[in-house]
Amino acid sequence: MALHLFVNSACSQEFEYFQPDEILQSEKIHGGFYPIGWSVEESLFAWAKFNTETFDATPPEGYFFQINILCVKTQEVVFEKTYYGDESFEFTLKNNWKKHYKEVKTKLKEYGIKQNKAFEALTFPFNHNGYRYGVLVEKTFRGELEEYQQRLIEEKIFIERMDISRNDFLKKELTRKVYKHGDFIVFDESRAFPNKCIMSPSGSKLVLLKIKGHYYHGDYSKHLELIGANLSTPYGWGPNYYPQD
Repeated sequence: MALHLFVNSACSQEFEYFQPDEILQSEKIHGGFYPIGWSVEESLFAWAKFNTETFDATPPEGYFFQINILCVKTQEVVFEKTYYGDESFEFTLKNNWKKHYKEVKTKLKEYGIKQNKAFEALTFPFNHNGYRYGVLVEKTFRGELEEYQQRLIEEKIFIERMDISRNDFLKKELTRKVYKHGDFIVFDESRAFPNKCIMSPSGSKLVLLKIKGHYYHGDYSKHLELIGANLSTPYGWGPNYYPQD
């Protein structure tokens, strides 16, 4: 209900969009990372992907252009639309943006997304408004003594905040994932760590960027997982923490 009320209020505003730019190019992420913007209340974050890497497939198989919207509070991707490549037109980012702009605009406007002119990927730890922010990842493994034979059982990701003037630490849990016995987690993915983030315009929200290695039919690629963080909700002391509200 709250989301619907927010969307209705946002629709009264004028929303226009331009083709987003890729950031983190040096990471060579599958599909790239093309941030678009935040909703008016900064509860949602939108980004695009664009891919023309086919590995062993014959083009345009494997080509895609994708729009995603993440809810920072629930970590849920509330909208995802993928447009696949075909031979009817030259599959470039510019052509896709032009071809699908009307539908993309309608959906972004429905969710109240306003586009940012530029984005900066911050690297943890960093200082903001008198605090120093960092990330803590707790992973539980099971298996043989050799590291590469251990299987990831559980992963918790926390945001840490230090009051610079008092030098005290607080933390809160952002995500907790329990992996089932049948889950296939490659070694590089099990060691993935979110060391960068995007901050909202007001500075109250973050989207953490977690790059994971992935093998598919012998081909290796990097994939990006986004994790939302609300900096203004309560933190806990030491081992006692508050889950993100």
